[in-house]
Amino acid sequence: MIKTETILKDHTYNVETLANGLRLLHVPFPEAASVYLKIMGKAGNRAEGPDELGLAHFFEHLVFDGTPTMKTGSAVSRTIERLGARYNGVTGDETVRYWTRALPSRADAAATWLGDIFSHSLYRESDVEKERKVIEEELLARFDNPENLFHDEFCARLYPDHPMGYRLREIRDFLPRVNRENLLAFRSRCYGGGNFLLLVAGNITFDTARKLANAHFSKIESGPEIAYVPPPKVTPFTYIDNRDVEQAKLRIVFPGFPQYSRESDVASSVASALGDGASSRLFTRLREELHLVYGIGAGHNDYSDGGEFIIGTKLKTEKIPSAVIAIREVLDGFLSEGPTDEEFERTINQAETALALGAEDVEHHGNLASYQLLFKKQIRSPREIMQELQSISKDEVLAMAKRIFSATPHVGVMAKGVTSLDFPAIGDRL
Repeated sequence: MIKTETILKDHTYNVETLANGLRLLHVPFPEAASVYLKIMGKAGNRAEGPDELGLAHFFEHLVFDGTPTMKTGSAVSRTIERLGARYNGVTGDETVRYWTRALPSRADAAATWLGDIFSHSLYRESDVEKERKVIEEELLARFDNPENLFHDEFCARLYPDHPMGYRLREIRDFLPRVNRENLLAFRSRCYGGGNFLLLVAGNITFDTARKLANAHFSKIESGPEIAYVPPPKVTPFTYIDNRDVEQAKLRIVFPGFPQYSRESDVASSVASALGDGASSRLFTRLREELHLVYGIGAGHNDYSDGGEFIIGTKLKTEKIPSAVIAIREVLDGFLSEGPTDEEFERTINQAETALALGAEDVEHHGNLASYQLLFKKQIRSPREIMQELQSISKDEVLAMAKRIFSATPHVGVMAKGVTSLDFPAIGDRL
């Protein structure tokens, strides 16, 4: 196998903590044509309590609705768009992110804008009422997609009584209970400096990044970093949704591993060999040889303290029994012989290529570094991650496959007329 870590240069990560606890991460890219500014914190969906359904996302909307210097949401948009900058706010399960990307000559103006909306938004009653209507429309659009609802109900069973398992309809039903008071209480608890990180990446010096941080983000109120409640451990289940759809959906989920761990890297190699690309085992067997599906994939989805190994496909309902048998045969074969030399080389090469392509992009590289710093308190550079990937062995991949598939999976199927589906653990034969 060709060693490629030498193509990745060493990177500098400058980290400094402001007096309010906000961590500044500077990732210099002197050759870049832009500056990427992002303030990110552990105030995503997982920060919500049982009486705060949807508040993380709702509050993110409010941040863009006006400040003392930009009175309305339209003024907020006009100010940043006049710079030609890109921008957005995103709420995920684990983080909320507010970001902008601008030319280096406009970095100060972009930082002024980002600091203003983050620290000085008005959170008016009228803004709350507006966003209540807007978010309801956003949720209703997702209700129109049966696959969203299937995913929603599956996750509710995978993460019961946990923010990662809150249903869309539960969030919609909670909308009338959202008010300025509980939104500001959420902000007070989750938006302290110690719970956030400011990323400044691109064509900008550390000295300039420090000046921007102190000028526009030092007034954020201090506050501790919050800890997320771990997801519950769930007895294996089968969820069947008899919705009338043209194409059935099949999902098989095994327990996975935390983000940025050795186990996650190796589990991703197993997923790549089995179901990433048109030459993977599952795709070759179920599509090219048996013509059961249009596509099938496997992946390892990880988060800060856990993960999921997922096999998923779509097909006609009457083909489900044959597909389940074929999937079991593929997994049995992989467990008996491990990855071939060609499969192993492909999986490592794919991971290396994805890493290298991301490393040369300011936004992707900055995101990789900032997530690690926020959740792991340390940063592995792309070069170091590349070396880790190249240390994975075929035997390690096989051992990981046996570890993953020794568990009885959670199974979900959306298809009219299906009453049962059995996918027992493979571990009895390992």
